[in-house]
Amino acid sequence: MEGRSVLFNDGTKKTLGIMLPGEYEFGTEDKEIMEILSGEMEILLPDSGWKSVKGGDSFEVPAKSKFQLKICTVTDYCCSLNSYSKFIDIILPINNNAKNIWSFLISVFTPQWKQMTSQHLSNTGNAQ
Repeated sequence: MEGRSVLFNDGTKKTLGIMLPGEYEFGTEDKEIMEILSGEMEILLPDSGWKSVKGGDSFEVPAKSKFQLKICTVTDYCCSLNSYSKFIDIILPINNNAKNIWSFLISVFTPQWKQMTSQHLSNTGNAQ
């Protein structure tokens, strides 16, 4: 799992990232909204059964909870939090250029994601 975070002046934080196939368990102190940009996974949230999620879907993780993910295909995501986190890579203001900022971040990190994906596929014998 690889991600880069942005903290905005209003205290909100967004993380753009990529998850490689596998099973993961996470805990969160704050409520998270996960937007799946591409890929496929199954999620297990507190007090619910497994649910399939794919690119274009989103889900909410309650504060102070644990959740599980089964990543089926390489998955790009955007995670939104409404509070400060100590793990900040980039700090940017919110302004009318926010769309350009996201475009910039995606262009910067996409080559890394593609390289990670390519390495993973090579290591699993699924290279194309």
